[in-house]
Amino acid sequence: GLYFAATDIAGCKTALILTIAGVVIDVVGQLVSLPKALTELLSIVSSVMSIVCVYCICMSLAGVMKSVKRSDLAQRGKTVWIVYLVTNTIGLALSVLVSILAYHFLGVLVALLILIPIVIASVMYLAYIYQCSKVLRTV
Repeated sequence: GLYFAATDIAGCKTALILTIAGVVIDVVGQLVSLPKALTELLSIVSSVMSIVCVYCICMSLAGVMKSVKRSDLAQRGKTVWIVYLVTNTIGLALSVLVSILAYHFLGVLVALLILIPIVIASVMYLAYIYQCSKVLRTV
């Protein structure tokens, strides 16, 4: 999917590079024995890179949808991006907070509650990609 889209859509190429870099960061974080603070920092960097990756994909697909006269899907891409950004940023902030609070029960409970909107945002994102792929197959 992303590899083939990267050959035609510039934003998807950026997303592919970010995805590969994120995988490398995750592997290094798992394989190399690092202090806890550095491991958590790498995790945050990887999460931010994932969020930027979704931005690149949503905005580049929105541009393509606009060029094929599907302004409804172009606008939906922007909406999906904003929902994804907000939910995942809150989730990332809460995970950092939970880590700082040494897994205090209330912090864990709040972090678990944010998982529901994050899952919804992720489903919206996947549905958007699917809808765009259907349009692109007919163009």
